Amino acid sequence: MNEVKNYLADLTVLFVDDEEGIREPFEALLGMWCKKAYSAANGKEGLEAYKKYKPDVIVTDIKMPVMSGLEMIGEIKKLNPDFPIIITTAFQESELLLEAIELQVDGYIVKPIPKKELKKRLEIIAKVSLLEKELEKKNLLNQLYLDCNKALMLALDINGNITMINKAGCEILCFDRAEIIGKNWFEIGVIPKENIDDVKTYFLELISDRGDETSSHFENKITSNKKTNLMFSWENTLLKENNKITGVLSSGMDITNRYILEEKLIEQTYTDELTGLYNRKSYNDRLQEFLALKKRYDITFSMLMYDIDDFKIVNDNYGHDNGDKVLIDMSALIESHIRENDYLFRIGGEEFIIIFSETSLDKAKVIAEKIRKKVSSTLFTSENLKITISIGLSEVLKEDDASTIFKRVDKLLYKSKHNGKDKISC
Repeated sequence: MNEVKNYLADLTVLFVDDEEGIREPFEALLGMWCKKAYSAANGKEGLEAYKKYKPDVIVTDIKMPVMSGLEMIGEIKKLNPDFPIIITTAFQESELLLEAIELQVDGYIVKPIPKKELKKRLEIIAKVSLLEKELEKKNLLNQLYLDCNKALMLALDINGNITMINKAGCEILCFDRAEIIGKNWFEIGVIPKENIDDVKTYFLELISDRGDETSSHFENKITSNKKTNLMFSWENTLLKENNKITGVLSSGMDITNRYILEEKLIEQTYTDELTGLYNRKSYNDRLQEFLALKKRYDITFSMLMYDIDDFKIVNDNYGHDNGDKVLIDMSALIESHIRENDYLFRIGGEEFIIIFSETSLDKAKVIAEKIRKKVSSTLFTSENLKITISIGLSEVLKEDDASTIFKRVDKLLYKSKHNGKDKISC
């Protein structure tokens, strides 16, 4: 009977958490699993411990005193961008988790920390690390057949033909090894058509051996032979014989759940929960992009702010449920009357902003008037409420910043209200 290899036996782990009741038990547990385990009570201590002990992997909380986990991760990634880090978090820390994902952490575990899940993630890191070390020493393809949990191990020659795929890879892609070996990776249908040019370009850059110009890390969608859509993260190593590039070794990890979570977090961070429109944070970010383009290339764009007239009366007389229905239905109505390259934001209770891309004031006025008329001629909710909006509109100037353009359209909006409502002021 073959002995089961303990991949954690050579792994050194640093566990960072400010809660003593979590930190001490997990340090002891990791010490039983791994070669060595260290702990730290905050990000500052964690950074010092990383430099002193040189662990193989870090498991860290996000929110901590003195120095947060995010700050520590940022400093470590500056020193070693590829260093493996697993974060422990809670679902309510969505914005922090999004920042962590942007720092390219290697995974997250939701608190309370499941011991089995933590062990599985550490084993994956240990297996991949071992494989990379063995390949550096021996450069032998037979090492690729190591079935490291969910890792898809793949070797391509310089033309993109599959020369090796491990058992886990066959299972993930739903192919028999015999029917996929020798086939071209870009022609077997696993890469969606809309992504194939980007993947090919990356592959060609990689085998050109441009050194630091091409990252070893790459992420892309794949589709299994059973049409299952997945998101994979790849670490790629050039294969060489006598200093000549012969192909690429790719280690792929299924990050579909992380990708879905990331998309969900982005949606939560940048969209208004009630209307589904972009929110104020999204407005701030997008406006800065437009202003930068304005200053650099003098692009033309206009900004409109509108407010629902007498909306308090709607809530007071017909209830907040009807008020919410007005906001939802009006948002959908106005969104259907702007172009795909325009942006509609909800920035407050009943206040909204539209950025008209590549649109002069005269053209924006035409669109604004159509929107105003459409709203005033539409009856909302089962109460058949007649609703109007007041509008402030201005073309953005080269010398504008976020504050000046906001103040100007806001002032124009209240000019419309002062002049009788259901009007446009420019």
